[in-house]
Amino acid sequence: MFCALLGIIPPSKRIWKHLQNEVTTINDTPLQWSNEHSFAPDDDKEGSPMTLLVTVNGHDSITPHDILSAVETAFSSFSFSIEEEEDYSCEVWASAPAPLPLRPPPPQNNSNNNNEGYNAITNAQYTKNEKVIVNTIQKWGIYLQNSLLHETQLQQLQTLVQYAIQHMHEQLAIHRPTLKVGVDEFSFREIASRSYERFDLRLNNHYAAVATNDENDDVDDDDAATTTIISPWQKETTAFVEQHILSDDQVSSTIQNVLNATMEEINYDISVVYSRPGATYQGWHADGNYIKGSNDAGWWNIDNNNNNNNDNDDNVEEEENYQQKTPSFSTPYALCLFIPLINLQKEVGYTQFWPRSHYNRDLSGFGKVAEITNATFDAICNAGDSIWYDYRLMHRGMPNCSTNGVVRPVLQIIFKKKWYVERANYGVESVFGGVRGGHGCS
Repeated sequence: MFCALLGIIPPSKRIWKHLQNEVTTINDTPLQWSNEHSFAPDDDKEGSPMTLLVTVNGHDSITPHDILSAVETAFSSFSFSIEEEEDYSCEVWASAPAPLPLRPPPPQNNSNNNNEGYNAITNAQYTKNEKVIVNTIQKWGIYLQNSLLHETQLQQLQTLVQYAIQHMHEQLAIHRPTLKVGVDEFSFREIASRSYERFDLRLNNHYAAVATNDENDDVDDDDAATTTIISPWQKETTAFVEQHILSDDQVSSTIQNVLNATMEEINYDISVVYSRPGATYQGWHADGNYIKGSNDAGWWNIDNNNNNNNDNDDNVEEEENYQQKTPSFSTPYALCLFIPLINLQKEVGYTQFWPRSHYNRDLSGFGKVAEITNATFDAICNAGDSIWYDYRLMHRGMPNCSTNGVVRPVLQIIFKKKWYVERANYGVESVFGGVRGGHGCS
């Protein structure tokens, strides 16, 4: 099957309901319209007219073009009211092998106002109700929590992270002198850079760097690759997480309820993700996909189809009535926690998410759809706040456009079931030498 995303101009609920009633089959193959809808400006047209976005699922024996042809034919049988225009148009905006999540329709049909329409996500940060928090993560894939760290804790963490970053870049200059840090892509056991001026530095004490002869004169060259140095910042960072984050009852409760596991069944990785000035748009990605044998939500937009065929009502329902039911899919094996160490805003950048993209394993490569449909959520928040998200949720880092040299550091903690081992995001070779297969630079 495939999901076709259609854009209708001018936006009208009556014409949409007409299409749902009239365009039900193509060559005896049934179509399945979703009741999901949204609005976005069509920037390819003069004046960027507002467009009604709807989705319809079809079998592989037909094509999105077949659906478009049937829709255009159905326009001719529509009974227009005096107030309505008779010049309706429809375009196929995208098609995908899975349902395409849309932004809930915000008030006044304006989806161009930051995170408007995603009030369920932004409002959840003001609650202490654990059920609401867990349901928000399950339904949308993301939850924002205000002021997880107070100012003194934040300053302590900033000091630790700044030292760790400085130390690692000094070591890169010593041990990898030909590497153009910030330009070249590389992936070591301790640190990775997969795009321009964007880095991911591990902080866990069990991911410590290996020694070299310069650091330990008693170590032979062959032994250097297997001798571990536990730097003070690594120990202190782990201690900080345990003392100030995991000790928070709401934090531990959220982790256990979302992952459906006890803390004894969970461990965690700590890193700092930081972008220096000049960092560009990161590609859309999920940190992890569905594990083999696990179930995604399938064609959830069919299950949530509760069409209201009241053709006399041209007001498209607002967010509170939007997709009440959360579909069924496998519990995540990992939950990510972001804690920004500076205030995130447009200039220094932030992380942009595609809510509900964690429903399906087949949305990889379709992140551009989130952009053109305004289905994105901008995680703009203050230092010490926290951003929780399902490890399977698609997201991307935004550019750092700072003109004052401001680095954007975000502490990242991945809480995961112990059987899951992160292998994709880092290399096997150490910055300090000691190759254990693979290559550090790409």
